[in-house]
Amino acid sequence: MAPTKKTGKRSALQDVVTREYTIHLHKRVHGRSFKKRAPWAVKSVVQFAQKAMGTQDVRVDPKLNQELWSQGIKNVPHRIRVRLERKRNDDEDAKEKLYTYATFVPVVSFKGLETTVLHALIIEVINKLITNSTDTALNYIVLQHLLLSSIHFFHQKYHEYYSAFRKSSFTNYKQTLPYWTFYYVPRLVFELMA
Repeated sequence: MAPTKKTGKRSALQDVVTREYTIHLHKRVHGRSFKKRAPWAVKSVVQFAQKAMGTQDVRVDPKLNQELWSQGIKNVPHRIRVRLERKRNDDEDAKEKLYTYATFVPVVSFKGLETTVLHALIIEVINKLITNSTDTALNYIVLQHLLLSSIHFFHQKYHEYYSAFRKSSFTNYKQTLPYWTFYYVPRLVFELMA
């Protein structure tokens, strides 16, 4: 296979991205002494974020840290779902232009979960386009693309939560995302387009 042609510049839109990963902590702390497992789990999350997002500056959310330490120093959770957000660094004295912020994502089950790219940046760009543009045809096209991407995103999330809900035996409905969000949010975008 021929090598792909690389483009010279990377845009800022490609740099800022949000992804959700499942990190298998059990294999990362295997063989560590009991009193070093939770600190090593935090370090391994940072190393994973550095490798996945390509930034040396990784900041861990306190809730993620609490979840890693929730079962004590030696009983680290086997797996953890993490949202990694690559953001622009506003500090003028910073060595790097970008940093990664790692947050905890609570899930019912890890079965069937894959790495997902969240489209918050696309929605932000579309909002800027709409507010800066006076062309109604352009606004209509942008809203169409927003609608298609939101329907795809909500459809994907609906199947994740629905399958997790069917496989679990819990009765607390607040632990899952309500089903009506997948019905009303795309309809709301339809009404905005009309």
